[in-house]
Amino acid sequence: MHKIYCTEIEYIKCFSDYYEDNLIIRFFDKMLGDMYFHNLTYIKQDVSDNEFQSTLQSEIIQSARMGKDFLNIQFDFPYRSSLLDKIEKQPCEITTYDYYVFPIEGFDRLKAREDCSLKKLDSSMLEEAFKLDMHVNEGNTGDEFTKRRFLRRSKVYLQPDMVDNYIFFHNHQAIGHCDLFMNGCVAKIEDFDIAPSMQRKGYGTAMLKEIIKIALHNHAETIYLITDHDDTAKDMYEKSGLSKVTSKTQMLFKI
Repeated sequence: MHKIYCTEIEYIKCFSDYYEDNLIIRFFDKMLGDMYFHNLTYIKQDVSDNEFQSTLQSEIIQSARMGKDFLNIQFDFPYRSSLLDKIEKQPCEITTYDYYVFPIEGFDRLKAREDCSLKKLDSSMLEEAFKLDMHVNEGNTGDEFTKRRFLRRSKVYLQPDMVDNYIFFHNHQAIGHCDLFMNGCVAKIEDFDIAPSMQRKGYGTAMLKEIIKIALHNHAETIYLITDHDDTAKDMYEKSGLSKVTSKTQMLFKI
């Protein structure tokens, strides 16, 4: 798991500046300061309840100094309710995310429809990719935020040796997208979305197979993704052979 945890950190660094000490990594994105996953404090190791609470109080103060109205705390050690026993300001959300790993030896057994294609995002595809992103996120986030997020993340996608974004096509129509980040021999799949009208038709499995094929071509020895514990997509991941290996916790505080 150590290589996977390190890959998570390196992935976030592609989008955010950071401060690090022995206990935390504080990520902050000056270009998109209201995006939770670009702006967070990661606690690197399990700590006592008192140390967790002290760190939390310090990070709340630091977030306020930075002009933020939220604090996103994440950690990979097991969650326990006692972490918050002496905290006056309680989180407005606590979310569990599960790590899923794909068994590379099972790739040849992964069956999927073959009438689709996956193309790496380039500057000529930005308009089409933006329309897809707006469609995929319709009703989930406001149009204004979705546009700012796309502009911010596409700057990273178009840089070499960073994060690659892929657009998924069926009959020349863009119907899905996902990120692929290579950190040595570890591949992270992220931002995996199929257009709502095209879900539950086998396209998700097809896109997953294609992105895994690219990761293997890039010499991946470990391939993983993270999904919300309550996300229905995890059923598709499990049917495709991925297995849960551990979980992480996110605590969101309003300031």
